[in-house]
Amino acid sequence: MSIENQRLELNAYVRTMPEADYAEIIEFVDNGFTGTNFERPQVQKLLEMVRENKIDCIIVKDFSRFGRNSIETPYFLERVFPLFHTRFISLGNDYDSAKLKGDTGGMDVAFQYLISEYYSRDMSMKTKSAKYAKMQRGEYQSKICPYGYRKSADGRMEPDPEAAEVVRLIFQLAADGTNATAITKELYNRGIPTPGEYKAARGNHSKR
Repeated sequence: MSIENQRLELNAYVRTMPEADYAEIIEFVDNGFTGTNFERPQVQKLLEMVRENKIDCIIVKDFSRFGRNSIETPYFLERVFPLFHTRFISLGNDYDSAKLKGDTGGMDVAFQYLISEYYSRDMSMKTKSAKYAKMQRGEYQSKICPYGYRKSADGRMEPDPEAAEVVRLIFQLAADGTNATAITKELYNRGIPTPGEYKAARGNHSKR
């Protein structure tokens, strides 16, 4: 479910809560960060506000939106949030800590933590496998090609004729027994620009 659709569903639920009539609604979104750990900027901001007793209730689409770690997720739900009297609601899991009255939710909730974590691991493995298969086919994998290559019109990586000559020179020097320091000195003496300088000269100012 997209972030926009999650936002619509959560806001619709909040409108059904009488206690939310005069509450300040704050949204925390960590788009592009993995849920397998809690080192996400907005999650850290949320947790800091919890510790400052500024958060009365947290509402998420499902457990995986908060975290996909079967150790840390229950730690926060069962230890940290009750300590600071923070209610936690997960719509998709039909979970509301206010209804549990100190209970952890039992094995059913514990299994849902595990399912979220293993789903994330499975997706990660499938994504890596798909990328590896594309790499084997020579298809383009990144916004920035490694030095010696460029992106072709069909989305594949192809040798950059000018830079490829330098790459061949480096491999030849290495094959002849030249160490990395001597190779660097040789390239400098020949006036060959560094990969960063080469990209910058062509209008690419990326740090990678």
